Amino acid sequence: MIKLRYSAVDGVNRLKSFRSLAGARNYAISMLGKYPSFGSYYAVSDDGVGKIEVISGVKLRDLFGEPGGNPDPVIDELEASYEEELRAEEARELAQIKAEAEMWDKAYRAYRIAGCSCSEQQLNLVGCDCAASRGESK
Repeated sequence: MIKLRYSAVDGVNRLKSFRSLAGARNYAISMLGKYPSFGSYYAVSDDGVGKIEVISGVKLRDLFGEPGGNPDPVIDELEASYEEELRAEEARELAQIKAEAEMWDKAYRAYRIAGCSCSEQQLNLVGCDCAASRGESK
């Protein structure tokens, strides 16, 4: 059993019971229109005059055929392409961040030349200054 409460700004207050979703949906749409505004537990007509609250038996949005209804393939396709574009953009940004991090890593890291005998501290502070960097052999 589906129970709905309809109220309006002119003081009308009705409690109705329905055996089927179709009957409750027809009543709700006839009172508020096909596309009302939704609150947390109620739906309001676009002109703000009528309000329907679900007392029991059904979810509010199912009365107007939204989440429980037939999905729109065009909207599904648009959402899928949008999500795909977001993933591609994230991948491009990540690649750019990694390239920049690698560039800065190369700029700040002291690289040891083959045969270098300098300590890590010297490499980090002033760079390689041993015989290997000057091309001298030991």
